Amino acid sequence: MPRDLGSQTKLYAAMVKHLPLYDEDIEVTNLFVTRELIDDEVSGGTTHSAEEARRLEEADVALVKLRPLLIRRFRDMFSLRPPDVPRRYWWWYLDEGPQVREQALAVTKEP
Repeated sequence: MPRDLGSQTKLYAAMVKHLPLYDEDIEVTNLFVTRELIDDEVSGGTTHSAEEARRLEEADVALVKLRPLLIRRFRDMFSLRPPDVPRRYWWWYLDEGPQVREQALAVTKEP
């Protein structure tokens, strides 16, 4: 797995793009874990370049749009989600609705 934020962001964007081709839970799990790594880097103070931030935003928007496919094809991933997954990892909660991303972003922006 790439260690720098730019490479992780590129990988994540590529994984989201190929998500419609996925048929195994582990593929989606890897996508979600990659997104976690990005979130952890940013939460730890690593900053994106403007291009990386744009790529991440586009991939996140695309992931939310793929929500119906995720729920239809990978429903068990959500029902088996560990109870201790932080809400800031909104992608693990897409089964609850597309608004989970905005809700998580709103909480992280609060003082």
